[in-house]
Amino acid sequence: MKTLQSLRNESGSLSICSDTSPDVDHENTAAPGSLGLENHDYAYSNLPDKHIRLLRLEAILANTGENSPTLRCKISGFPLTATPKFVAVSYCWGDESNPWYLICSGRRLRVHRNIYDLLLELSQVRCNDWLWIDAICINQGNRDEKNHQIPMMRDIYSQADLVLAWFGPAQDDLIAAWPFIQMLPDVLRSSSRYVNGVVVLQWPEDQQPPSGFLEILRRFICVPFLSRLWVVQEIALAKTVLVLAGSFLVTWNDPYDVAMGLVSQMYLSTRHWASEPILVRMLGAISSILNIGSTRIELQRNDAPSGRDLIPLSRFHIVSKPQDKVYALLGLLGTSTREKLVVDVGKPVEEVYLDWSAYLFNTSRSPWDLLHQAGTSSIAIAGLPSWCFDLSVNCRSGYRHGAFASSEYPAIVRTMIDTEYSVCKPKFEASVQEKTLQVSGWEVDHVKEVIEFPSSVRAANRYDVLTLGLGSREGPVSVGRFMPSNFEGGL
Repeated sequence: MKTLQSLRNESGSLSICSDTSPDVDHENTAAPGSLGLENHDYAYSNLPDKHIRLLRLEAILANTGENSPTLRCKISGFPLTATPKFVAVSYCWGDESNPWYLICSGRRLRVHRNIYDLLLELSQVRCNDWLWIDAICINQGNRDEKNHQIPMMRDIYSQADLVLAWFGPAQDDLIAAWPFIQMLPDVLRSSSRYVNGVVVLQWPEDQQPPSGFLEILRRFICVPFLSRLWVVQEIALAKTVLVLAGSFLVTWNDPYDVAMGLVSQMYLSTRHWASEPILVRMLGAISSILNIGSTRIELQRNDAPSGRDLIPLSRFHIVSKPQDKVYALLGLLGTSTREKLVVDVGKPVEEVYLDWSAYLFNTSRSPWDLLHQAGTSSIAIAGLPSWCFDLSVNCRSGYRHGAFASSEYPAIVRTMIDTEYSVCKPKFEASVQEKTLQVSGWEVDHVKEVIEFPSSVRAANRYDVLTLGLGSREGPVSVGRFMPSNFEGGL
């Protein structure tokens, strides 16, 4: 673990990715009025096609009264193909009800408190880098610009020389605890699993963690940043990722390795971890780290996640606007897919989800598997048909490869029909206009009767017995709720 202060160069400034230190005045202490500050908001100029804006900090203005220092910055536009080296920031928007202001071209530029805290940290070490921060570099009041810039985010984060993941402010005790955080998975592996139902950590005699060690770890990883859906593509697409917590800097692999070590030990004896409430409270954050990390590894192997994988990923993480459940993951898809899904931030959410669901069914090689994540029990938005994916229904069950929503379409039926050796490969056709999903194939029979086992049978072994009629015919079959939701497999 390093601090931003320790990375400053001989001139006292910090350049994370810049080749040279620009001529930037970080010592300006002039009063705001002398810079031409008026009670007017910053006005964005039009951004040409395939251009982005970048921000650079210029000065910390004099602190007047009890208010926090005012930061002065510069915003410039560049063609995406000819940008200087820049840092793309990944962060959580945070509370929008209490705005803070930067000074840009003598005008006020409204920002969220979380962004202000980050820029203040960077200003205090005289950071010279160009920065891309979506809330500032995209005109949030211009719908057309947002529609144009969101599809470019894949290129922005993959082209950035560095992605800086801002975890938020941190307390000073983190640096003393960090070596022990890195040791924790090995300590868990070698410790007695439990004594009287409580996990006991056995540290080496000559190495004892600071007081409140587990609480320090919890504060570090249980941050809103990790619950945010947008950060999945932002971290996954990056060349290099550094995590900044307060003024403390680590690589992305550091928390990822810790999360992998923790989850491998915690799930071996889950019932005993229930006696460690602090560790149990970390499970959601650990799952988020693993979601992001596994997606990053897949992309590095040129193995883009499928739509089937993206649905639970989208349901597990949160967004401020429900449409972003789709738009926040577009950067993880291939170029042809992104071109077919048009971004419109003003489109009603039910239309966005309908378009997304129809696209997945019409292009998937295993559409029956997609039905595993659909069904009326997973829909909260009125007007969506039962075969659509209502991504506003969050799933907090854990690591994304196991975080599937409940299904009303039984796995046994999917397996019988949609297998490599099946003689009946149904064709799916989803219609956005009619809100229908049609399946064309061989109709082999109808469910005539459903018989339940007696209640004395253990729940884990209960199956619904289907009594089938006879006869078959060729023709289209409408997909509906054709099995009870408690069907658990087996015919």
